[in-house]
Amino acid sequence: MAGHIPTAIPFTSSMLPNPFIPDMSKLDPFDGKNYKMWSDKMEFFLGQIGVDYCLTVIAAPANSTRDFEKDNKTCRGMLLHYMTASLYMIYSKSKNAMEIWDALKTKYGTDDFGTKKYACSRWLNFRMTDDKPVLDQVHEYEHLCADIVAEGMKICELFQANCLLEKLTPSWQTYVHSMKHKQKDFTLQELVSHIKIEEQNRIQTKGKTTDHSSSTANLVETKRNAGYNKGPKGKGPNQFHGTR
Repeated sequence: MAGHIPTAIPFTSSMLPNPFIPDMSKLDPFDGKNYKMWSDKMEFFLGQIGVDYCLTVIAAPANSTRDFEKDNKTCRGMLLHYMTASLYMIYSKSKNAMEIWDALKTKYGTDDFGTKKYACSRWLNFRMTDDKPVLDQVHEYEHLCADIVAEGMKICELFQANCLLEKLTPSWQTYVHSMKHKQKDFTLQELVSHIKIEEQNRIQTKGKTTDHSSSTANLVETKRNAGYNKGPKGKGPNQFHGTR
């Protein structure tokens, strides 16, 4: 059918110069946000299937043995495939992969600076609370660090780890103090593993303390009730009734 727009291209290893095909199943369709991350992953994927050169040319390079028309169609189809429906309707009008790629960069690439500011703001303002599991909040912090790195901003991993210590709640200050006095410098992943163990130990300790306190309270209450029912010399609590 004339004018048909391919939205997905089935691949087999025999079609590729390099049989390795990266897993793109977790790449969400581009919706206008996180352009840099999406474009980096997309460019890598297109490079692995050997059609990324179509992002920079609108015609077959001189002395090329590649089938540019076929590669351009594949490249264009993959770009459109990994877009939301609304963006697909806009960019599917272009028949050349390079035109789509340049248009996306022009429109969304300029937002990178604002995105960097937002990523930094979220990281700086992140604070932990005692009403949520510590490990869940640690993972959230890891994601914030990953967002900064994804925006092209370098951040030392030792610095990430030391900042994580500062973001722990006051109830963890004894732990923080002990970690600061250790001679070893922990990477972020090492510190996360250490915090995980510490949280598990705290949960176990708290459970034992709660059980012990509960048992002690029950024992005291049982003795109190027994003494109340028995009364002096076994006469019971109403022993003085009717003595007047």
